[in-house]
Amino acid sequence: MTRLPWIDGGAGFVVGVLVLALRQFVTDLYGLSLGVVTFIGAANVAYSVLGFSLGALKRRPAWLLWVLIAANLAWAIVSTVMAATYWSSAHVFGLLHIVGEGLFVTMLASMEYRHRHAILRPQ
Repeated sequence: MTRLPWIDGGAGFVVGVLVLALRQFVTDLYGLSLGVVTFIGAANVAYSVLGFSLGALKRRPAWLLWVLIAANLAWAIVSTVMAATYWSSAHVFGLLHIVGEGLFVTMLASMEYRHRHAILRPQ
């Protein structure tokens, strides 16, 4: 479980880079505007810095883990709002991505909280 921040950061980075690199394709596939797709990709890349930062530290400060958990929960809320906002206009793939991300980051927050002592143990 000590690698969880790396998994968290890596997932955000991979999804973010793919969404940004393929944003015109994703825009058409998801039925979302280019601005929304760019926001999703950029937020994922920006967020990945938290996981990578925490993962790279030998002594992991508790406050940084709490920021990562809070960021996951915040993204879950943003995902819920986006799903509700675009429910009638987005394509099924767009909704699946948004809802899937919300569920995934909620699971990560839960796991990071549950295993916080192991994550914070000096590496």
